[in-house]
Amino acid sequence: PDHINGAETLLNETANVQIYSTQSTFNIMKNDTGGLIALSKQFLPCNDYSNQTVLPNKIVKSGKNITIDGITYSFEDIGPGEAGDMTLIYLPSQKILFTGDAVHNRMHPALIEGHSSDWIKQIEHIRQNYSDAKTLFPGHGQSGLSKTLLDEQLNYINTFRSLVEKQMQRVAEEEVGEEKAANITEEGKMRIKSELQRLYPNYMPVATLSNILDINIDAVAKEISQDNQ
Repeated sequence: PDHINGAETLLNETANVQIYSTQSTFNIMKNDTGGLIALSKQFLPCNDYSNQTVLPNKIVKSGKNITIDGITYSFEDIGPGEAGDMTLIYLPSQKILFTGDAVHNRMHPALIEGHSSDWIKQIEHIRQNYSDAKTLFPGHGQSGLSKTLLDEQLNYINTFRSLVEKQMQRVAEEEVGEEKAANITEEGKMRIKSELQRLYPNYMPVATLSNILDINIDAVAKEISQDNQ
């Protein structure tokens, strides 16, 4: 809901405004891939979530630079991660990087898409290919030093996966008849959440869902299980 359908409000009935996106982002918005737009319209008040999806009208190829009012912007599509598709926008002259939700600052991210391993690769890609970036503007939280925020985000996802894997191993070692239990127990989830609170005090969830950590745990456990098959 916080990714799509804000354009109508920003436009405020102004016409002929250029709205940029990559082709992948355009396709997700047009087709409502995953059904999140429909779900948002169903559960959010109409004055909080627009009933109209204003589609981008300028498609930018990944890796292409464009100039708007004398400022150069570089767009890169880095594929699925926190969401179904992630776009980086870099201002090379200013050395400013907008990462969207590929990076957060002191927030519990949404891992519900089940792409945490791809997300790790994305952060490593950003660190390698945007090493000259000084200021990073994350999808959630305050801007900060690029290296610091990237390192912190990478640490969080690696830690989360490690905690989930540990509890999955505990379950796997407890035989249930001739089969092994497949899911993390409620006690296991409590252990994970307690450790997250200890390691990352005062972190706020990016979404208002009260059980977002539980949803994250289930999604990452399913992802790890599929990767191990």
